[in-house]
Amino acid sequence: MHLSKSKYFNREQLSVFCWLIGFVFILISVGYFAERNAVTQANARMQGTLAFQTATLKTSLEKYSVLAALISRRPDILHALRIINPLDVLPSANQLAVDFIGISGANDIWIVDKEGRILRTNQPKEKTINISNEDYFISAMQGNLGRGNFVTQSGSRLYIIASPVFYDNKILGVVVVRLDLENLEQVLLLLPDPILIVDSSQRVLLSSVRQWRLHYFNYALENNSFSNDSADSVMKRKLARGNSSTSDYLVDSVSRTSKSKLKFKTALGENEGRVFLQASLYVPLLEWNVHMFVNYDAIRSQRNNAVFITFLILSLIAMSFFMWRAHQKRRLKEQRSQLAFSLRLERQVRDRTHELSASNTQLNIEIEERRIVERNLREAQDEFIQAAKLAGIGQMSTALAHEYNQPLTAIRSYADNASIFIKKDKSENAIENLLRINILVDKMAGLTSTLRRFAHKSTHENEYFSVDSVMDELIILLSPQAKKQNVSLRLLSPVESIELKGEQGKLLQIITNLVTNAMDAVAGCTSQKVEIQWFVEDASKTDWNTRHAIILIKDTGLGISEKIRSDMFNAFYTTKKTGNGLGLGLFIVSTLLNDFKGTIELKDNGVDTKGYGTVFELRLPLS
Repeated sequence: MHLSKSKYFNREQLSVFCWLIGFVFILISVGYFAERNAVTQANARMQGTLAFQTATLKTSLEKYSVLAALISRRPDILHALRIINPLDVLPSANQLAVDFIGISGANDIWIVDKEGRILRTNQPKEKTINISNEDYFISAMQGNLGRGNFVTQSGSRLYIIASPVFYDNKILGVVVVRLDLENLEQVLLLLPDPILIVDSSQRVLLSSVRQWRLHYFNYALENNSFSNDSADSVMKRKLARGNSSTSDYLVDSVSRTSKSKLKFKTALGENEGRVFLQASLYVPLLEWNVHMFVNYDAIRSQRNNAVFITFLILSLIAMSFFMWRAHQKRRLKEQRSQLAFSLRLERQVRDRTHELSASNTQLNIEIEERRIVERNLREAQDEFIQAAKLAGIGQMSTALAHEYNQPLTAIRSYADNASIFIKKDKSENAIENLLRINILVDKMAGLTSTLRRFAHKSTHENEYFSVDSVMDELIILLSPQAKKQNVSLRLLSPVESIELKGEQGKLLQIITNLVTNAMDAVAGCTSQKVEIQWFVEDASKTDWNTRHAIILIKDTGLGISEKIRSDMFNAFYTTKKTGNGLGLGLFIVSTLLNDFKGTIELKDNGVDTKGYGTVFELRLPLS
């Protein structure tokens, strides 16, 4: 009995030991692969950012090479460099350079003769007067586009582009464009990770970290070293002059396991480490290296999180395994409890489903009630607009009665004359009078047809119609009233017909209301003119597929004051005397325009408003 217990205990102990070995192995493996995955993701992110920032950098700088080339071809620059004494014509060239500085955003533009003498600078205190020994000048004098970097005594970092000035296949001089790199550096400050740009001597020209600027990034990609030859040579010259020390180096050491893992001399912040993962990209055109960094503490944090989560998962699995046999009875009890819970939950779901069904039924009833209310509102609005139409016809009734009386009187006269001609056997004269009666009848029929369409209720059926046909009916309706009020009503139509989609009667109602208001507005004025102009919006000012038809209603009245403008589209707002209007005209206009998805605007200034008191602009989308 003792032996069996001992054997059983050894098996349990061996099982625990195997669990511990596997536990540790899994944690080490997870930590290793999590770190590798974090490094891979960081490298991919940095490479993508580097590619984008490099392309942006080259694009920003290359436009200035085009600027230098353009200036070098200017006739006044060529003339200034060809004559013996260029200072005689230099003021105009100087002004040209100043203008280009203001337009392009360059720091400075120099005009340099072939001896390297600067003929123009906008910095009076600039100590440099001859650049014949500069590499970018030598390259430009060889017929190439010279490039270079320069750091002033005040710490300003400049990028220099030199373009040769050719005349008869000879180089007369050089145009030098100097750019302040401070503006480009502002983009780097927006990046979440540190980034720096170094020149061929490994000096940091641009950096999102202020304390790294103008230090030396002593790290060579070729030999995985942190003691670059060019940086060392520059540092030796600076040390010889007493201008610097080895503290200008940024990198303290490189990891033995990975050349992309660097340790800096100082940390960026109090709670940040000095070890960074770096990715680099060389820009051949500029001879710059762009380096981006991710603090290795973040990678370690991802690795530790993965290990910790794995530890928790493995711990839960181990606890579940060792407690499985001891809790079989409890699991059975839990299963029974779960079954009871499921039945209870099913009953609750059934009850809740019944409640939701009742709620949905009530919601459908409310939706239907809302539809009925909206339909009733729409019908009431239609009745409202119809009443306004009839009121408008009533206001025009006096003029229309006169318009009817004239042809009726003429018809009676022509009929009497025709009767007399028939009695005298003058059939030709009788036929001529009957033809005139026919013309007058057609005219009256056209007026009657227009009034009937104007007074007809809206059908809410959209169809294609011509704006010209609307204007024809408008003239038939309002010409009598215009004559009565002694108003000059003028139409300016386009060459080509304009088609819209909607209800023709609604557009007629809109324009009728606006023109009626315009005729009332010019009453008593010296010049009583109302002009209607329609045309298609200029395609060069908007997209071809979103063009609009423009309708302008102009009058020579006194205009609309600022006090009235805020309320003029409200219902029952009017400035007319009692009995002369209900204040519904502009309200109906804005309501009907919604059906066309159009807009109305009161124009204050512009070519269209010159000589007019009020100009309304209607914008209707083309069909």
